[in-house]
Amino acid sequence: MQVQRPVLIQDQRLKMNHQMLQSIKLMEMPLMDLREKIGEETVNGYKTEKYRVAMSNMITDSQGNVKPNPSPLRITYEWMAKEFYIPVRFQDGIGTIYELRIKEAGPQPDSLFEIPSLRKN
Repeated sequence: MQVQRPVLIQDQRLKMNHQMLQSIKLMEMPLMDLREKIGEETVNGYKTEKYRVAMSNMITDSQGNVKPNPSPLRITYEWMAKEFYIPVRFQDGIGTIYELRIKEAGPQPDSLFEIPSLRKN
């Protein structure tokens, strides 16, 4: 006659705060979904689209693979000029604002894009 042994099942529960839950949900999204358009504004005379961007520090494991850091994501903001689609204002995670001031927009001379000669005269 065989004796049945009891099966023990351990139930583990993890308490998560709102920030941890948000970080996990964002990590499951494709990279493009980590950027959300939240409005339009004019910055230094340029019409812009304002984006909220979730950023994560990257870490390198012992094999040299780059992986997202499981630490909480940093939220930053970008104002992208519609005319050029470049950021003309950026606000980092601690509130510091950086602005690009464009003095003159227009065509550039071809000489700026010439590959310099490597010969020494």
